[in-house]
Amino acid sequence: MLLSASQRFIVHIDMNAYFASVEQQAHPEWRGRPVCVCAYLKEHGCVIAASREAKTYGIGVGTRVQDARLLAPNAVFVECDPIKYRSVTKQIFRIFHDYTDRIEHYSIDEAFLDLTGWYKDELSLIQALCQLKFRIQHEVGEWLTASIGVGPNKLLAKLASDYQKPDGLTLVGIRTLDDFLAEHRLQDIIGIGKRTERRLQRLGIFTPLELKNASPAMLLRRCGKTLYFSHAALNGLTVDAVNPYQPSKPKSIGHSYCVPKHLSKKEELLAIFIKLVDKAARRLRILRLTTKGIWVGINTRSSTPTKPISVFDRYTHSLNSHARFPEPVYDLFSITKSATTLFETLCNQTSSISFMAVSLWGLEPMNTQANLQGIETLERRSGRLSDALDAIRNKHGEHALISARHLKAGEHAPDRIGFRKVDG
Repeated sequence: MLLSASQRFIVHIDMNAYFASVEQQAHPEWRGRPVCVCAYLKEHGCVIAASREAKTYGIGVGTRVQDARLLAPNAVFVECDPIKYRSVTKQIFRIFHDYTDRIEHYSIDEAFLDLTGWYKDELSLIQALCQLKFRIQHEVGEWLTASIGVGPNKLLAKLASDYQKPDGLTLVGIRTLDDFLAEHRLQDIIGIGKRTERRLQRLGIFTPLELKNASPAMLLRRCGKTLYFSHAALNGLTVDAVNPYQPSKPKSIGHSYCVPKHLSKKEELLAIFIKLVDKAARRLRILRLTTKGIWVGINTRSSTPTKPISVFDRYTHSLNSHARFPEPVYDLFSITKSATTLFETLCNQTSSISFMAVSLWGLEPMNTQANLQGIETLERRSGRLSDALDAIRNKHGEHALISARHLKAGEHAPDRIGFRKVDG
């Protein structure tokens, strides 16, 4: 059955200043103070999340640490703690699942909920969403707030959640749509940046309302499908459904790191690289996968340019190598041994490294069948030991048990949360 736009309730929930708010929740003494969550605490690092208080000083995402210190001398600077943020996200998303099973985990601090058919009218929907906000603060943390937007589709719901920040609740219906769009700029719409805005302006379209009322045939002909679908969404039509979160099987698993200039000792570089390998192998086992092969790449600070020969090469001066395992493996020790051999071979060809990366490819589901011959191979023993290491980490944390060779890596190659990622 096709529903009219007025009958569809798509909800976008965006946690406010999320990383910084989680830190303030964990540290009550920081509440009311500017808090900056940073990728690195060194002066060349940058802010990746700023609390409401920090934003009043003009500090935002991308502000350099040294500039933020000048803007707010009394600010608290804390390094990103992905494990903490993922843990809180799981608690919040668990609440979302009490309201509907149609949930799209958009990022670590955002989600779309399709509440169509769950509530008889807008009033009952608003009451439910107010209850949801209340539950977040009373079941997860009183310092955590969310901005919620409701619309007939995802584009309008996200536009609505941005309308009243922080801690807002905005419902956009067909009757109020024109008035709502009149208060926005073209660049407020997802997918429209400066370049697209200039293209629309050349067509005489300067506002979202003018885009809504433009000819769809003209937009498709002159601008392509993206703006054609944006036009449909601005008119309340459903162009992208809420896609329930389903972890997909990755084609490869890898990690990389930009090496600071002051690091040049081989043992330090090897320690950082082994840390990357450990993280990749750990993710492989969490997903219950095996790998057929491994790829290792480095970029050098050599003055002699070389042509990139792999899709993994990100810089002009690059070296890479790969190896295939005799049979699919998942244990840390087989993977580390092969990766270390490749890395050391590459390191012998240069004196300075600016970037390193490792990638596991040829991924397959883990085969748990017993050895029919009853012979326990070295690989099987290594696999059992890897499983034991994982059990300890699962219970006591990722840093409960690490290789001694990790110690020289120090704080380099820390855990990070990627853009639009929920789990990492």
